[in-house]
Amino acid sequence: QGRRVRLTPVLFKGAPYFIGAQVGEALGYSPGKALVKQISREWAAEFAAGTHYILLAGDDLRDFLAIARSALGGRNPPSWLRSNTPQLMLLTEPGLHKALLKTHKPAGAVLREKLASIILPEKIG
Repeated sequence: QGRRVRLTPVLFKGAPYFIGAQVGEALGYSPGKALVKQISREWAAEFAAGTHYILLAGDDLRDFLAIARSALGGRNPPSWLRSNTPQLMLLTEPGLHKALLKTHKPAGAVLREKLASIILPEKIG
């Protein structure tokens, strides 16, 4: 089943968000930004801006990066927390769930199996 990765949401403007590239890395995309590209291109019809994700740039990006660095980055922030990033995709919780269900990476398969064999039968039965 692979390694466990803890994804920590970052509170921004009163709502929790997950950094798209960090989610990508946790799922096994290399680089993590490959998930962001997949969401914005191949899965674009199923992901709605504002509902499943937001794109940050300019002052909002600068403000978010300051918050995220203090919460996650420490002294050596990952590449997706560096100030030269022109734009950053943040996933909402529904967007995170959708990405987990859509991906063909092993973590997605594990989640789909758990849904099909445990969660859905409990809810339907």
